[in-house]
Amino acid sequence: MTRDLEAKGKTPKTSGRVHPASPEGELSGFRGQVQEPDPRRGDAEVESQLGSDFEVEDYREIFEYSLSGYALHEVLFDDEGNLRDLILLEVNRAFEAITELPASQVVGRRITETMPGIDLRHLRDAMAWLEAGDQEPYRFEQFVEGLGRYLEFAAIFPKRDQCTLFLADITDKKRAEKALEVQTVYFRELFEKSPLAIVVLDNDDCVQECNEGFERLFGYPREVARGKLINKLLVRPEDFDDARSISRKVLLGEVVDTEGVRLCRDGTALDVRILAHPVRLGDENLGIYGIYSDISRRKRDSLTRLPNRSTFMERLELELERASRDDHMTALLALDIDHLKDVNDTYGLVVGDALLVAVTERVKETLREGATVGRLGGDEFGILQMDLTDVGNAAGLARRLLAAMEPPFHVEGHRIHVGASVGIALAPAGHVAAKQLLSQAERALEQAKLEGRSIFKFHAADMDRQVQERMILGQELHGALERNELFLVYQPQIELPSRRVIGLEALLRWQHPTSGLVPPDQFVPAAEASGVIIPIGDWVLRTACEQAKRWQDSLALDLPVAVNLSAVQFKNPFFADTVVQALQDSGLAPELLELELTERILIEGTPIVKNSLERLRKLGVRFALDDFGKGYSSLEYLRQLPLERIKIDRSFVRNLEQDDNDAAIVSAISVLGNRLGLRVLAEGVERSSQLDLLAAEGCNEIQGFYFSPPVEPRKISRLLVDGSDSISPSSYDN
Repeated sequence: MTRDLEAKGKTPKTSGRVHPASPEGELSGFRGQVQEPDPRRGDAEVESQLGSDFEVEDYREIFEYSLSGYALHEVLFDDEGNLRDLILLEVNRAFEAITELPASQVVGRRITETMPGIDLRHLRDAMAWLEAGDQEPYRFEQFVEGLGRYLEFAAIFPKRDQCTLFLADITDKKRAEKALEVQTVYFRELFEKSPLAIVVLDNDDCVQECNEGFERLFGYPREVARGKLINKLLVRPEDFDDARSISRKVLLGEVVDTEGVRLCRDGTALDVRILAHPVRLGDENLGIYGIYSDISRRKRDSLTRLPNRSTFMERLELELERASRDDHMTALLALDIDHLKDVNDTYGLVVGDALLVAVTERVKETLREGATVGRLGGDEFGILQMDLTDVGNAAGLARRLLAAMEPPFHVEGHRIHVGASVGIALAPAGHVAAKQLLSQAERALEQAKLEGRSIFKFHAADMDRQVQERMILGQELHGALERNELFLVYQPQIELPSRRVIGLEALLRWQHPTSGLVPPDQFVPAAEASGVIIPIGDWVLRTACEQAKRWQDSLALDLPVAVNLSAVQFKNPFFADTVVQALQDSGLAPELLELELTERILIEGTPIVKNSLERLRKLGVRFALDDFGKGYSSLEYLRQLPLERIKIDRSFVRNLEQDDNDAAIVSAISVLGNRLGLRVLAEGVERSSQLDLLAAEGCNEIQGFYFSPPVEPRKISRLLVDGSDSISPSSYDN
């Protein structure tokens, strides 16, 4: 209709605009007062008001076909000049549709008769509003009882005795708002009053909201919990990987129902059932909805509050799976209280139970972070020791436990001496079943008790094979340097997509005179345990720097050389001096040396480690974080440490084409590294399909057999001469 009028060149005279109803049925967009023609005037007057070329029929069409209800009124005043009522003069079709009142029934009648229940105070306010000079229509909403509807009104007074009302039916909107309000109240009450602990997390695992049940169960007031990482609040360090795995699965759309241990604010460990749901809006992940329920009564020993036998075995199975995946050693210690039966027979079960509680406290005080204790039954306890670096770690713990049992216990007014016996079973890299490991530990325990109690024994096979082999390797390594049995090989590091060689990693090898080539994962732990890793590490550093300098001088290539470091080396207070001396003796520029750190070095960080890092960083030495993603992978390291590169562990590359989880982890690490301005290198690339996937995920450097295995310096020299600009697969064979 407006286009028709404009086509005729006719425009109604207004001091603003009147917009039709919005799609939801609301009035919208009134600006100023509308100077509408008065239908009570003659055609001549109307034409004069609208303009000489504006036809009355045009106005009628606008009036009749407006999408908003439209009614013209005469104002009735009381004796004091206040608005008393309105007389309806004319209405349009939308008015009839909204009110379900035909014009014939309302024209000439009072608005209080046609719309019983309308509040005239709104109209009086509207008149005062406009008389005060405000140019905006006066809006109000009201439920009109006589019509049974919610209406939105916009009132204007062209003259004091004239009123124009625009109205829209907002009944459905109001009912929807009310339903949503009621639903919100229901869900809020359900959320707050639930006996379960409920928490809402964002996509970064930060607490957005929690309920009263969460406050009761874990002891964190919501104002303390909000904005905190849920893992820092509730998760033990040894459970970080599993907790992160839960979040990853949920954010990929899974519902996770599992059990685990979570920490209260006071440090108490609770066994909980965890139900985690994704919170989604369409295709968008909004976060995670987590529900915790306390299952400690089912999972804990009622006397000591330690994990009971079944719970302990569940944790043992999980730890062995993780140890196998991460290539860590695990120890299980079975501890038996000597002569507890004599205590029960002499002092009674009450004293015997109190003694067990006191023993529990001493055992817990003796354990360090990363160990778990449970009550296996009667007078037997199980201690799970994780991430061992050496067999001696288990022996050291056993000695501390035995020493803790030596002082007398003061229980229920009695001074009681008891001892303990310990049996130890080892699971190298977790490759043993939980029941088998427990059986081995208990057999070792029985042997300790047979040999006189208050001692510890390893399961014979573990002790004989591993300890003796490591001791032999450690002794033989002492003379390996002098016998020239140790040598370095180098593996190229390749830039994508150019395929240029951008660096070399120096890798240590041992050619044993009788056993042949000994794998590094066998002799390096032996070197660390025996202490010979320090002189060997110094030799590796010097040799790598000298070789890098020779390549620089002979080939005019400034290629950095990367050297792996042992945690034992880095804890040496003279390590930084050793690096500086190696650089000075070789003449290699500090920026051409890259030291590869492991997460173990960082986790066990000491002031010595931090001082060495800072000193070498200022010198210009580069640092890379090796095997990223395999350990705890704390983002704190990436933020605080002077790293230039992170290396994705080969375990994530191995099955990249088949395992979507590995692909997701690689993608996440690549994005994270690139965002932080770090170079991202993937290790263990052996196939072109892996190379293509890594490049697609944003990984910009690779290393692996696809281009070259670790080879001797002379072959590297030939490779650099032939392919200094780019390198083809298996170039070392050319």
